[in-house]
Amino acid sequence: MTMSRAGALATLTVLMTILPASGRAAEQTLRDTAFVTCAEANALPEEQRRDLSFRIIDAAARHYQTQIPDNRQLGEQIGWLVRSGCTIAPESYFSTVVARAVRVVGSGIEPPLQQPLDMAQAVFLTCSGANALPPDQLKDVGIFIGKEAAGHYRLTPGPQWTPDYIAALVFNGCKMYPDAYYLGMIGRAIRAVSASQ
Repeated sequence: MTMSRAGALATLTVLMTILPASGRAAEQTLRDTAFVTCAEANALPEEQRRDLSFRIIDAAARHYQTQIPDNRQLGEQIGWLVRSGCTIAPESYFSTVVARAVRVVGSGIEPPLQQPLDMAQAVFLTCSGANALPPDQLKDVGIFIGKEAAGHYRLTPGPQWTPDYIAALVFNGCKMYPDAYYLGMIGRAIRAVSASQ
């Protein structure tokens, strides 16, 4: 179930006041926008930022099987959660900040992953959800997200890009922050390894 358009509009009214407009074009799919940071979302023109937010809100509500009642107070609550998350951590992925806000307000569940895995599921998988997967599926999910992140950042594996090293970074990061999003851990690990080459 998804939030109604009016409820989402109330949410976005708040988001528009906290994310000033400027700069670059938004990508068209959730897959392409999974690695857009809060700072990058902040730089989008208002209409593109609104469209991006609608896509994430709708996808998160469907994924978490939650219905967010259509009222301004909850819209403002989501807006403040997103504003706080993005202000504190502007390099966080916007999709994960919005998804967490939708999950908190809607009290949604983290459903089991369906096969074949796609970014519409991978974006919303937490570290604790990933760690509950059987080892083979966890490895497949990690490889899938890792390839998406490398493709998004146009990175070529270097000598430090061993699966064991990246897996160790992600594993330890998830131990520290079990409620963090798995996509964020993998994306950050790949960027960190690439920067150190």
